[in-house]
Amino acid sequence: MDYKFILIFLLILLTSCTTIFYKYKPEELKVEIDYNLLNQSDYVDIVYVNGKFSYISYFKNKEKQYDQYTHNYTYNCTDENPIYQPKLGIWIWDFNKILGKENEVIKKLKNFNINKIYLQIDDDLVKFLPFFNLAKEVGIEVFALDGRPQDVNNPSLLISRVQRILNFNAECRCISGFQIDVEPYLIKDFNINLESYTKKYVDMVREIKTILNKKMLFSIVVPFWFDEIQYDNKPLSFYIIDIADEVVVMSYRTNLSEILEISNNELCYASKIQKPLYLGLEINPLPLEEHYLIHKDEIKRNIVIQENKAFLIRLPHNGLKDFGTNKVLPEKITFYQNRKLWDILKRTIKKKSFAGWVIHSFEGLLEINHDK
Repeated sequence: MDYKFILIFLLILLTSCTTIFYKYKPEELKVEIDYNLLNQSDYVDIVYVNGKFSYISYFKNKEKQYDQYTHNYTYNCTDENPIYQPKLGIWIWDFNKILGKENEVIKKLKNFNINKIYLQIDDDLVKFLPFFNLAKEVGIEVFALDGRPQDVNNPSLLISRVQRILNFNAECRCISGFQIDVEPYLIKDFNINLESYTKKYVDMVREIKTILNKKMLFSIVVPFWFDEIQYDNKPLSFYIIDIADEVVVMSYRTNLSEILEISNNELCYASKIQKPLYLGLEINPLPLEEHYLIHKDEIKRNIVIQENKAFLIRLPHNGLKDFGTNKVLPEKITFYQNRKLWDILKRTIKKKSFAGWVIHSFEGLLEINHDK
């Protein structure tokens, strides 16, 4: 018998089965794969933030059903003067930064010529009353703000807060509207169940509209790329503009021409049906994001199953093969430490629907160390 041949065969077999017999240490298995979602996907998007792995998104088709980085759908209109008096708004997410500091906060906002606030609320509305009343006294419009990605699956909490706000405002008459910022695309299976989530989202929006029933203005925040998603043979952002009393587009860019390019479709459609549309600008510090598109088969070749869980044993930075990459540079998205912000805020966009700018956010405004 040729023992040399047998030895070589065993070495080859052992080498090919290394990942089966090798017990990985917990610190080696930092990235877990949702095997169920992987099997429903065609590729995944592996995201690094400042050079470190952050999260994974799963996609169903070889090409995305929409693209968050480029713009393909076009809906044009002529330049005209706005039919609304432009306002300057701001989002306030951490209400603890204003409670007990109402006079200080309102004074700061007035100094920045801010005349519209979207304030994150909870169920204890009484504690906001001093802020609501003071804002009203000095002519600042306040919208209650709420929403989280999971609301699209179970909107009961959001719906209850809408009703609570209506009841509260019936007495104080201090809140101008209710804004939702739900962002269902942050749910990890959104991209592979796009049609289902889109329908849930629209149904939720319609239900809130019915409850508000013209008793309070309804404001909705959307990303600029919602026009790339179709619902009932119409761009989703257009559908939302039809329902809402006003819309804020997260047009997060630092170049004016790019801001107008990515928000043009919404500005034009809102102009056609004469709905106010605001453009959001980012001022918070943001990290560098790197996106790596990886085929499902490449993922499966580089996973190991331990304790009934699937883990990646390689990442793009150490050998996992991608078929496309994209870098999201913070300086192109945020005005953090960028004086051009104040020049942009002075601009009036030549579209009938343009209603003003919205700054994201008050927390970022507190960090600004340059003047207007």
